Order: sequence, then structure tokens, then C-alpha cells
Amino acid sequence: MKINIYASCGLWKSSMNNGWGFLVDEEKGGKLLTLDTSSSFENLKVMVCEDFGIDVNMVNIELSYLPSDLINSINSPPVIITSDRQVRNFLTYVKNKASTQLCVSTQAPNIAEEGTESPTERKSLWSLTIQVIWSLTMQLIWIQKKILRYLTVKMTKSVTKRRSMKIVFASFGGCCEESSVRTVSANTVATLIMHKYETAKEGPRQNDIIQYMRMVHGVEISYSLAWDAREYAINAVKGIPEKGYEQILKYLHMTKEANPGTLSFKHSKPLTIVVEKMIDRRIEKGKTFKVFPVSDHRHTIKAGFSVGTRTHTLTDDMYTTASWRSAYEESINPISVPKDAWKVPSHVEKSKILPPESRRAAGRRKKRRYETAEDKICSSQGTQGSKVQKCSRCGIEGHNRRTCDRAI
Repeated sequence: MKINIYASCGLWKSSMNNGWGFLVDEEKGGKLLTLDTSSSFENLKVMVCEDFGIDVNMVNIELSYLPSDLINSINSPPVIITSDRQVRNFLTYVKNKASTQLCVSTQAPNIAEEGTESPTERKSLWSLTIQVIWSLTMQLIWIQKKILRYLTVKMTKSVTKRRSMKIVFASFGGCCEESSVRTVSANTVATLIMHKYETAKEGPRQNDIIQYMRMVHGVEISYSLAWDAREYAINAVKGIPEKGYEQILKYLHMTKEANPGTLSFKHSKPLTIVVEKMIDRRIEKGKTFKVFPVSDHRHTIKAGFSVGTRTHTLTDDMYTTASWRSAYEESINPISVPKDAWKVPSHVEKSKILPPESRRAAGRRKKRRYETAEDKICSSQGTQGSKVQKCSRCGIEGHNRRTCDRAI
């Protein structure tokens, strides 16, 4: 009798909240195996190695599965297949529950414990000399690499003279406690989730980021770290307003090239005390500018009255449609190349414009912007259309707790 089994390659991970979970290797993907009920453990291993392209001489494979309907705790570990009898038990279980997945894990061959091999044999297996910075206040320096997670370090005899350490043994298993491992930074998490905010309107929330890091990368992060990572990712994708000041001179230069005759300038010097006082006199307490009833050219108005000319005839022509059309008859060309392809002179490239100095306002920051009337209407319509109202007493739709008359 033939049985189809879905197998995937990856690694088992255990967490306090979700129990055991299998992290699938996306590069190797999944395979569909066809087994007989009389297949042996060696036949199953050979079939798995052929389909996944695993060299048995280089790594050890481990076959396991998780009987979810037979366990009563999330902390129950998966069942490891190690013999022909275990293979028959697995095939019998698959007959009743076809959705069971065969999990394939690979690990490096076990190296004997320290002391069971001679120093020359151990040196031939793992021997690496690393130059380190020696500090008088440190008696031992732990070297942590990205791949070598657990190291047994042996100091050389002339360590004070040569300032070197020799790694004589390394294991890929990783036996350090989770509390002793450094936590991933928010900036690193942001680079991993940045692509999810490029096309989406809002992108994943904090809980979605925690679930993504757990399932895809096998890393547990806190809610606050997910919050910071989301802020980093959004700012990196959509841009930070403060960094826009660096592009002002480049934008003005490209605008003048696209539209010859354009006038642009920058004012980088601070205002004088006299100018600041003049501006302060024009600003009222309500932060509004005063409108003076008489302009600086009042002598022109007086001269017009003396010759019998009405004042409005001197200015009405400037506000006609023909005058506005003549002012904007020339087309304004946009910049034809993207920002990455802008070519500016060296003095424009080297110049720097910093954002204006500002102090943080007193009090607690607002969590979000003020909602407009359109935002409130859209949010209320979306909530009413998707949420189903149920009675909080019996849980049935169509009435509420006040009018509920069902017996419980």
C-alpha cells in the first residue's frame, strides 16, 4: 500500500507561549514522498537525502513529527524517528491524519568530548588563531562569531607576549542560554521588514512583526522592540522630513536646468535684531499679522486724487484674467530624471543645509494627529460593516443584553 507524505526541511524551535514550532527552510522547500507500509528507516533516510540533496557524509539528518492530537501540552516535544518500528508507527498515524508533516532537520556530526582525543587530533579538527586586543582588566575574552555560537577557548602559553588566543574546539549546536545572548536591535529588524511597507498603506503592526520574526527568522522580540522597528522601517521607506533639507540645493539646481530663467536663492544667515523687532511689531498676541490701512505708497494715491484719477483704476488691471494668463503662459517643466540620477556641480554636492533648530514642546506628545470629518466617517462605516453585533449574554445575533429573553 502506497502512502503520500509531505516532508519539509528546517529546524525545531520552542517558545514559552506557543510551544514547539517548525521553522521551514524556504530555499529547500517541501517534498512529496511516496512510501510503502513496509518501508524501513534506512529506506526513508535514503529517500529524504535524495529529494533534498543532503550528503549523509557531511551532516546528520533527524526525522521527526508532532502528533498534535495525542499531546495535551504545548511543551510536549516532537517525536523523533530512529528505528523501523518508529517508521511503522509514523505511517500508521499518517493513515488516520493525512495532514501530518514529516520534519527533516540537519546538524553537524558530533565531535567527541574534550579529553577523549589527543591534542594533535583535536588541533587538526578545529584550529584557528585569532589576534585579540588584550586588556589588563580582563582575564578572559569571549569571542562570539555569527556562525560559531559556542566556543571552547584555550589560551596559548605566550599569551602575554603574542597576545593571541587559539580556538581548539567549536560546535554549531549552540548551548548558550537565551538570557545570555544579545538581543537583536530595532534597526536590524527594520531592515528585515522594510519591504512590507513599500506598497502597503499601513503595513504590519507590532504583533504581526513579532509573529513574522518568530516564524521566519526564529527570533523572539518584545513589543517595544517591534514598535521601534516599525518606526525605523516607516521612516526609511517613506522618508524623514529632517533629511529633506539636504536635497534643497540639489532640487533648486535641477529646477533651474529644467526651466531656464528660474530664479532661486538660499538665505542661510540669521535675521538681524532690527528685522526681528519689526516682525514682532507686526505680529499680534493671537499670532496673526496686522494689516495696515495705508500702504507705503500713499503719495501715489494723493497724486491720483489731485488729477481726478480714481485709485482702483491703477490696480484693477493687475487682477484681470488676461493679466494672470499672461503671467503663467509659459509652461513649467518638471524635473525629467529621478532623484538618483541628478547631476549637480561639486559645490552643490558638498554644501550642507541643516534643519532649523527647534526645541521639543512642553508636555506629553500626542499619540496621533487630529482626525478630520472624512476620517471619522470612513472609520465608522468600516467598523459597522465588518463587525457583527452579538448579545453579550447568550452570544446570538439579532438582539442585545437588555432585550435578551433566552434561558441560560
